Amino acid sequence: MNNIIEIQGRRFELFLTQQEIIDVVSKIAQKINNDFRDQEVVFLSVLSGAMFFTVDLVKLITIPCKLSFLKLSSYIDIKSTGKISKVLGIDIELNSKNIILVEDIIDTGLTLTYVMNELKQFFPKDLKVASLLAKPSTSRFKYRIDYLGFNIPDVFVVGYGLDYNGYGRNLTSIYKLIE
Repeated sequence: MNNIIEIQGRRFELFLTQQEIIDVVSKIAQKINNDFRDQEVVFLSVLSGAMFFTVDLVKLITIPCKLSFLKLSSYIDIKSTGKISKVLGIDIELNSKNIILVEDIIDTGLTLTYVMNELKQFFPKDLKVASLLAKPSTSRFKYRIDYLGFNIPDVFVVGYGLDYNGYGRNLTSIYKLIE
């Protein structure tokens, strides 16, 4: 495994290994299985970044579940634009359901706030958030993350679904930008 990689002229160094990610996803799945024992859950994954986390998480879920996707975007290059662009909507019944919103990373909280407000319109039985990563130092909005993998500092990361201009999603580990 390379500790330093290059994507589109930018250098990134290893930040979280594949094994560290696998271990935390397993712990999150166990907690969800315990919290929702004998109940059904709808996992709503925010594409494209959360796809790897969602797939690995759902494979470890032992309770009845459904899966749907929501496509949003607020990034250009390595900066958040501050605007959400809804590209693809929800294609599953959500009224009175246990919903777990699955995110790759919660940075400013703008995307999370937008999606949570949208989901509340369905009057869910329960509405929880699972995120692989969170940057508490950059958050401008306060939502509880019920299932969190890692708190990280304010660094730009790629890999395991996270991208830099569309590249790097396929990496099995997570790398941080070297300034």
